[in-house]
Amino acid sequence: MKLFHRNHPETVLIQKQLDQPTSRLRDLVGKDQKMYEALGTFLLAYPERQIGQLGEVSSLLAKGDRARANGNNLAARADYETSAKIEIYKQNRESARSCIISADEVSGNDKQHHEFHETMLADMDAVMRISKAYQSFGKSMN
Repeated sequence: MKLFHRNHPETVLIQKQLDQPTSRLRDLVGKDQKMYEALGTFLLAYPERQIGQLGEVSSLLAKGDRARANGNNLAARADYETSAKIEIYKQNRESARSCIISADEVSGNDKQHHEFHETMLADMDAVMRISKAYQSFGKSMN
């Protein structure tokens, strides 16, 4: 007995929409694989929805500071990185930079996150430019 799977038009459309942000990021970053990986982790896919759920930057930073003081560097890094993601979206360059530095200070042996931080800190102008273009693309999709 043979079973055939047929892609429905709705399925194809949804898959294309899911693939487009990644494809768009690749177009914006070009051949810089390190920046692509870092921003693939740090750019918010649906910021209007996500930011309300993530919380305010000041609260996240305070939470990160408490976690850091208690020796919970993993939780601190997560809060600092989340703050950085929001600040990158909001185009707050210096605040994003400060959040990334705080995250890096508690990264410990996590080489991947350290590399993300190092890559973004080396060219915050590119991070801001790419984020702005990436978010403009997302808004045009709605």
